[in-house]
Amino acid sequence: MKPLTKQIINEVIDYCGCFGLMLKESKVIKDYYKSVSAPISLFPSNIPEPFFTHAISVQPLFNTLIEKMARDHQMIHKVLKPFAETDPFPRRLLEVSSKFHASAHQQKYFLGIIRSDYMLDSLKKKLLVVEYNTIASSFGVLSDKLNNLHQYLFNKYPEIFPKNFSLSRLAPPNNFIENATAAFSKCIELYRKTVNSDKERDIYMAVIIQEDERNVYDQKPLEIALFDKYKIKSMRISLKKVSENGKIDPSTGILTM
Repeated sequence: MKPLTKQIINEVIDYCGCFGLMLKESKVIKDYYKSVSAPISLFPSNIPEPFFTHAISVQPLFNTLIEKMARDHQMIHKVLKPFAETDPFPRRLLEVSSKFHASAHQQKYFLGIIRSDYMLDSLKKKLLVVEYNTIASSFGVLSDKLNNLHQYLFNKYPEIFPKNFSLSRLAPPNNFIENATAAFSKCIELYRKTVNSDKERDIYMAVIIQEDERNVYDQKPLEIALFDKYKIKSMRISLKKVSENGKIDPSTGILTM
């Protein structure tokens, strides 16, 4: 390994620590205070511009399609029913769905935070969708920070990049924290109107996490920004804890913890 390469790698590791490009080291409780840098690339992925712009152009269409499908629970039940007959997981999901739609308290507003994952078929010259993530999508915060890291490396070590590379060839920033927290704030505002709540009432945004969540540094910046800018508190809680401690008011449908 060349000295310059060692220097860059050490600097990248320090950068990750300084700007939160990190993960918790393990799920073991005693190791909670230990963190490691997130898996990253020193260079941005090489995606031909036509494929990149194509993905951007079709994303609103995908979003509209998924939103329409998500609102049509009868269609979802029809499609998943054959699978539910042999698989307990979709069966349980449909049971939860049926119980929700039979409830007197229905949601009026919905928010989707979307991340589509793609792969490039270099042989057939096609961009293919791998999976489609909705409100549980992750790495929005870390992706923006990784973009910033690539800009930093290019400005400081341009010699390690291809000669024809320019900053304009990097993906544009998403401003994910700003946009996501603005959307969450709007949801809280609409929720208050739905339940006729004044601003003095404690309303928390529930952040549903896995037990012993490692991906904290991708999540906490949203919670911190949401409180700093909009004074909205958040509560990190697993579905297990919601089941154990949550209570629903039968007259209003409000969930309290």
